[in-house]
Amino acid sequence: MDQADREQHVSALIEQLENVRKRKGMYMFPVDGQAAQNFVIGFSTAAHALGLVFMESKTPVWLKAGEKRGWKICAVGPIPEMKERDMSNEEIADEVLAIEIETWRMWLSENKEPPAE
Repeated sequence: MDQADREQHVSALIEQLENVRKRKGMYMFPVDGQAAQNFVIGFSTAAHALGLVFMESKTPVWLKAGEKRGWKICAVGPIPEMKERDMSNEEIADEVLAIEIETWRMWLSENKEPPAE
């Protein structure tokens, strides 16, 4: 897959994630941070399996995206901090998806080539 195709596919992934964010209840139950995190992990794993992005190149971008949105990213992710801030389950799920969308946007804007296999 060439870079132009990859960019087109990643743009479609971003659009799909935006749709999920608008209608979380259609894609996860219950609508909470853990369900959103599980969805995001599955989504990213599928993108990796399809060769759209390599996890090794996406993980550092995810860390930057979380920090850009104001979260201290640690080994367990930002969800515990979100709970400490008394965010509702719906708000946490929304923020987990927002971080993922921001990650894909940042990854795409950096226009990284995948590592050689």
